[in-house]
Amino acid sequence: MNLKKREILFDSARIKSAVEKVAIEISCYVSSNGIRRLDVLWVAEGAVMFAADLLRALPPDLQTRVSSIRVSSYGDALSPVGEPVLQGDIRRFKDRDVLVVDDVLDTGGTMRALLEALKSAGARSVKSCVLISKRFSGKRAVEADFKCFEAGSEFVYGYGLDFKGMYRNLADICIYRESETEEDSNDKTANH
Repeated sequence: MNLKKREILFDSARIKSAVEKVAIEISCYVSSNGIRRLDVLWVAEGAVMFAADLLRALPPDLQTRVSSIRVSSYGDALSPVGEPVLQGDIRRFKDRDVLVVDDVLDTGGTMRALLEALKSAGARSVKSCVLISKRFSGKRAVEADFKCFEAGSEFVYGYGLDFKGMYRNLADICIYRESETEEDSNDKTANH
């Protein structure tokens, strides 16, 4: 698999700026609510780069505990295909302030499931932060509290987001077009 031409949606400089801006918004929220310790729960695998950069951009005096959770709703498709399945124990977040960090907010089903599970587990407060909030034609299950970008419904990859399990290492976020390669148009599977 080799994508011949990459159409960049957001370049690395723009991503860095957006992450720093959202980190300031989160810092203001934390400060105004008297939160001194924040649990950052990032959704594996797609949010890995975003979560790492976001953590580095948060104030150093904010105590953060970091963990990840796996949530499956895409299977092998390019869009969500079923109810999200949480893979991990979230009971440890009882009486904690939690920030859920994910890569893409599409239908909102995955984020809604995570937020509801955390609230049911007794989390003191729960907020959500996404790298990309995609435009969605229907009624979204939940909106993100913090977001870096809004984008259309096109499939994106790079900066942690994958195309067929690959290209997470790209510094930019790119748009996948079916005509990019003949080889890829025959086998469309992805995970984010």
